[in-house]
Amino acid sequence: MSSHNVEAIPLMQQGEEEDHILEQKHKAHSFNQPRSSLRSRLIRALPYLACLVALLSFTLNTLIFARPSQKPKLDVFNGSVVQSLRKPSLYLGIDRVPEIKEMLSLESLFAQGHATATGSLPTETHAHGGSAVHDTSEHPARSVNIARVNSRYPDLIYPQDGWVVLSEFDRTILQLHSGSQSSRCILTSAFPGRRSLGDRLLTIEIDDSTTRVARIQARVLSNSDSSVDFSSLTWNSRSSLSHLIGELEVDFGRNSSTSEFACGGSELLVELACLGNGCGVEFKYLNEDSTSFINLVSK
Repeated sequence: MSSHNVEAIPLMQQGEEEDHILEQKHKAHSFNQPRSSLRSRLIRALPYLACLVALLSFTLNTLIFARPSQKPKLDVFNGSVVQSLRKPSLYLGIDRVPEIKEMLSLESLFAQGHATATGSLPTETHAHGGSAVHDTSEHPARSVNIARVNSRYPDLIYPQDGWVVLSEFDRTILQLHSGSQSSRCILTSAFPGRRSLGDRLLTIEIDDSTTRVARIQARVLSNSDSSVDFSSLTWNSRSSLSHLIGELEVDFGRNSSTSEFACGGSELLVELACLGNGCGVEFKYLNEDSTSFINLVSK
């Protein structure tokens, strides 16, 4: 074989090889340096960005909540609004019964109509005998003030909404006009049957195997002749019990009365309590209706 066809490949010298390696490393370092520099800048800027976002969010929420509402606020303490609210019954779910639904709608219409008519028309009621009486404060058998007190919450002041609520812990205090000329009285109760209630609500509960009817105990308070602030009356602030009047049997369609007792003076404070296990009585003492279930009758 002839030596003329052999091609010689020049070999890299050792010094040149080291220079080539250093050049490659420099290029790689120069290529990666901008990326690492950008990453470090972003890491340092993250806390400032978080603070800026939090500040913007706080400013936006402040502007939203501080801006006055465009909708008018409903005055929940307005008399007509409060009077249109129905007192809930002791029976859960009873308002879903069709007959009760109709009763509640009638009661709501009655309350709204009375709220608009009060002040323009004189109050007129019909007694059992059919005669008309005009102001309940002039009738010796009518309640003037009603206050609810509770032994579990002895310092709680309940609103004077005209409801008589009796239970294991609830009692009701009635201020009655006995008449200055009357010396003997009886306390009567007349609870209509379920079909005769009309648009009125009446709740009677009893969970006692020894009796089938609820019983209400009536006692006279010791300060019946003195003035009592019913707007701040509580369990603790009420006066002590003076003497027992008697008991009334309570049931749908049942009438009851106590024995005669001394009722001298123009006013009489009577405390009503429910007797028996699971006893509960609840009804509205309507000033527009003389058949408000419990009355004081002068003899």
